[in-house]
Amino acid sequence: MNAIAPINVSVPEAAKMLGCSRATLYNLLRDGKVRAVKLGQRTLVPVDSLHRYSQTLPDMRPMPAS
Repeated sequence: MNAIAPINVSVPEAAKMLGCSRATLYNLLRDGKVRAVKLGQRTLVPVDSLHRYSQTLPDMRPMPAS
């Protein structure tokens, strides 16, 4: 049986997917860096919005050898 990939996820799930806290995710939503939608009273985050935001993050620079 094929699993269906979610289109939208809850705020706690979105925070886990990004590896950040709920507070940080709410800041990203407030700043318009990540998009949210409403379904009734639920706030959901489109997974594609998380992917787009993730692509804007800078690459980690290697630490210089000591």
